[in-house]
Amino acid sequence: AALLIEEARREPGFADDLAAWLRTARWLEPAAPAAVARPRLLPPGTAVFTNRDHVLADITALLDGPDGGGNTGDGGTGDGETGPRVVVLVGPGGIGKTATAIHCARALAGRFPDGQLHTNLQGESARTAVAPSTALVRFLAALGVPPDRTPADEQGQADLYRDCTAGRRMVVVLDNAHSAAQLTPLLTAAPDSLVLVTSRHRLPELVRDYGARVIRLDPLTAADSVTLLTRIVGADRVAPHRPHAEAVAAR
Repeated sequence: AALLIEEARREPGFADDLAAWLRTARWLEPAAPAAVARPRLLPPGTAVFTNRDHVLADITALLDGPDGGGNTGDGGTGDGETGPRVVVLVGPGGIGKTATAIHCARALAGRFPDGQLHTNLQGESARTAVAPSTALVRFLAALGVPPDRTPADEQGQADLYRDCTAGRRMVVVLDNAHSAAQLTPLLTAAPDSLVLVTSRHRLPELVRDYGARVIRLDPLTAADSVTLLTRIVGADRVAPHRPHAEAVAAR
């Protein structure tokens, strides 16, 4: 090393060649060190979460099933040996998909000790939808990949993401997805992981290609709506005006 440095001082051309070689050698190193970070990206839950217990029960049954989700409920066939369990929560805007996904992810977090990832894909429309590359860069940073080791292209980012999550037990929440094409690069390949997707669209490609379980969320019942209102404003304010509360909850 001392001889190389001395030669570089005497010969500017050699110094340039040496610098170029060092840059090349650096890129020949592994793309990133083994991921050791355990990300905790889930948003906080809500204290007024109401109902949707059947969703958590369905996901738990999927995880506990003999094949990790062979019955997708929408015609797909899951394969717990080759990919993660994928669950898609479907419903119109404001129905409670995000709150339900976060509630379930937090309730099941103990099963996935290697971390939790979450991103809002802003898929209300194609115009607002987040590019997969944007979410991948965020995920890689959370997994401990330095910015200067993150590939510039989406395919490289997706490959590194799957490498960093391989063999790990994680829960990944992909919230407000617009399309299957937006989601595919964000699916970990780890068979012991869980991917929770929320969307206004049914995303049949996920059922066909990944054996996803689709769970449709319906509006809360009248009784559950009153319970939610009570938790928000307090029982002391609802009890004296129960008929009015029921009328508000029915809207």
